[in-house]
Amino acid sequence: IIFIAMGDESWRVRKESVEAFVNASPDEIAIEKLLELLRCEDNAGLRNSAAEAVIHLGTAATLPLIRMVNDPDADVRKFIVDLMGALRDPSFVQHLLNALTDTDVNVAAAAAEHLGSSGDSSVVPDLIRAIIANQAVLFRFSALRALSALAKPSHVPEEILRLAEHDILCKAVYDCLGSISDDCSISLLIDGFNSRQKSCRSSAVKAVYRIYVRSGVNARQKILDALRSMNGKEVISGLLNLFDSRDALLTEALIWCSAATGDIRFVPVLVESFEDERFTESASKTLKIFGTEGLS
Repeated sequence: IIFIAMGDESWRVRKESVEAFVNASPDEIAIEKLLELLRCEDNAGLRNSAAEAVIHLGTAATLPLIRMVNDPDADVRKFIVDLMGALRDPSFVQHLLNALTDTDVNVAAAAAEHLGSSGDSSVVPDLIRAIIANQAVLFRFSALRALSALAKPSHVPEEILRLAEHDILCKAVYDCLGSISDDCSISLLIDGFNSRQKSCRSSAVKAVYRIYVRSGVNARQKILDALRSMNGKEVISGLLNLFDSRDALLTEALIWCSAATGDIRFVPVLVESFEDERFTESASKTLKIFGTEGLS
């Protein structure tokens, strides 16, 4: 009766049925029967109610979920992986790693996404191998985001850097490098300043700035030398139209880039940045670098 009610057209009835099931402290057999409701393709409310009940049950659902992680139905596997990600039980990590090679790209992408939110940095090598092996764009997007969340800044494998050659992955790669790369990727990111896509240029600028902030003295000098060589060149034009005061990190990066390149064309960006109290001080200091020429 409770299972029938979980598929009721009224959300109030579905809500009450979920609470009734959870409050009954169901055993594993009952939870396994609950998970079978995930197969009901023609009633989204029923499947969502079942998923909600599993989340409320918490660790009581751990073993039943593990037993179904290799279900022959890809849609069911996707639900199971998503529930594992929602519950974040450490015992699920290995099963999520196994799911990275799932034949269904949606299952594999979901596994990568949830590994990214697991906080377990030990899975980073597996994610890198999976990104290299699985050429599906959806999967690589999810895995790159997961890598961004988990990896500590270090030297990034060449295979990851080469993914930026694909226009559709370019922004995701730049975002990832901003989180995990050392100065090994600076040349690639500065090349990104010339990207035809505004979003890619924005990500490249922010990534270079983030790498600079966390780098040591020698790496910082290398980055500054590269940016100073851009002074007066056409590439700067592609950066000037990026300014968006709603994006705090981008604004910080552009102000820093103004000083690093010493290009006078950044002055209007500094004036616009000055309008926001968060950036008044840094924009003012940078403007002074340009002296009377900047005032003109």
